Amino acid sequence: MSIERTFAIIKPNAVQNGNIGEIITAIEKDGFTIRGLRLTRLTPAICQGFYAEHVGKGFYPELENFMTESPVVLLCLERENAIARWREVMGATDPAKAAEGTLRKKFGESMGRNATHGSDSPASAAREVAYLFTAGAGPCAGPPPPRRDPPPRGGSGRGGVRAEETGMHAATTINKLFVLASG
Repeated sequence: MSIERTFAIIKPNAVQNGNIGEIITAIEKDGFTIRGLRLTRLTPAICQGFYAEHVGKGFYPELENFMTESPVVLLCLERENAIARWREVMGATDPAKAAEGTLRKKFGESMGRNATHGSDSPASAAREVAYLFTAGAGPCAGPPPPRRDPPPRGGSGRGGVRAEETGMHAATTINKLFVLASG
């Protein structure tokens, strides 16, 4: 298997319910590297472009209203077999049918408010990352970099301090940043 990238969204209901940290913790514990992360509020125009294949379908107005009702977290994730593995971590689209322990089982409310989104194919992942992260710029542009060994314990290898060195979990740090950014 090779390293690949996928696109994920932490949807408005999960953001509103304060589940960002737990979802990011699950992502990290499952071995994903977060290559891009952005807290933003989608506009109707962005939704129409992102969900172009659904515009005009009976369920689309409800989907657009939901996805624009409050902020979302956009993520570019990387690991071996990222697309299939992220879909396993999320669980079935319908939270009632999702396996125990999956994100949608834990945080989803209904088919329409199922807490997370994930690309379903390499082509979708490439399109979604390019559409919602600036194409050709930033950490998600281009193919994944060659695999590197992790830095030795006790340091990030980049001159910074790792979250575990401060006794603060990365998700806690991220939630604090979101509070500062939104508020």
